[in-house]
Amino acid sequence: KQALPPLLLIPLVENAFKHGVSETRDRPSVTIHLSVKSRILLFIVENSTGEPAGDANIKENIGLSNLRRQLALLYTNYSLDIRPGDFTFTATLKINLDSHV
Repeated sequence: KQALPPLLLIPLVENAFKHGVSETRDRPSVTIHLSVKSRILLFIVENSTGEPAGDANIKENIGLSNLRRQLALLYTNYSLDIRPGDFTFTATLKINLDSHV
């Protein structure tokens, strides 16, 4: 019973397939977790990658940039954490739904 703007979460799922699973040759995987507790939405997308984590900076393409901009316009209390790991990549979005503008 929580309202969200249409397609808000899609960029994270799309990136998991576009930049992760499609480039993973051995055991590709995507795990998606969505929960809402006390009006706090938690959305975690973890995908396999074809390489171990490196020291390289994360390059944010247009999808993540647009998502950050949309979140800033819609909410005052949110966080978007992007983390590469060894052969995995995790995006964690946390939104206080009461902070909707």
